[in-house]
Amino acid sequence: MNDENVVNEEPIIEQSNDQEVQDENEVDPEEVDDSEEVEHEGKKYILPKELKSSLMMHADYTRKTQELAHERNTIQQERERIAQEIEINRSDLQDHARLVATEDKLKEFEQVNWNQLSTDDPVLAQQLWIQFTQLKEARNATAQGLNARAQQRQFEAQQATAKQIEEGRAALIRDIPNWSPELANKLRDYAVSEGWTRREIESITPAQVKSLHRSYVGDQLLKKQNPSSRVTAQARPITRVGGNAAVSKSPEKMTDKEFAAMRRMQIKNRNN
Repeated sequence: MNDENVVNEEPIIEQSNDQEVQDENEVDPEEVDDSEEVEHEGKKYILPKELKSSLMMHADYTRKTQELAHERNTIQQERERIAQEIEINRSDLQDHARLVATEDKLKEFEQVNWNQLSTDDPVLAQQLWIQFTQLKEARNATAQGLNARAQQRQFEAQQATAKQIEEGRAALIRDIPNWSPELANKLRDYAVSEGWTRREIESITPAQVKSLHRSYVGDQLLKKQNPSSRVTAQARPITRVGGNAAVSKSPEKMTDKEFAAMRRMQIKNRNN
């Protein structure tokens, strides 16, 4: 057999694609950064982007849950306050009725001649005097109790008002950027310009202040975008507009037709 006709066939080894797939799947960690800095409860964390939305949803859920719990607590406190107020009013009504009845009985003793009664019937005089003294003591005790409860309610109302004012101020500082007495005065003036009455301004709630602030900021932005001052065209003074007609109007007072004629004349004069 001729050696030239012999073909040396070497086995063909196909390269596995596993290495290529592995190479394609391998990504330099420095090229892809799926982490993101997230601030949560005053602290900053580095988390994968996939977890950011979950964390934000959890934070929003927590915030809404806390707000709901606060609202429920506020409602419960208000219910207890109303129930307590009803009970106090009932007690006051009873004491007022008792006080009126005692005063009526005391008036009956105004007609007694104690000196004459002591001479005529000392025993009866002593008994009536004891009753009279007890009625006066009961009247004084009832009146003092009513006055003491009234003063206590007034004190508690003042405390509650002070607490509401402080909580309202804290809410405004928290929710309104750059809150200050100067901004409060601006909002008060803005409310007056919007037709608010003095009583409405004095009894305004923090929620109403926030709404008023949003309206105020919106109006300020509109004024910046659409200034009231109109920029007038700066044009050279001319004495004639077409033909021989003398110009007696300033550009800002011209009609569109007159202004167009003036501009044509200016262009013509420059060309000449």
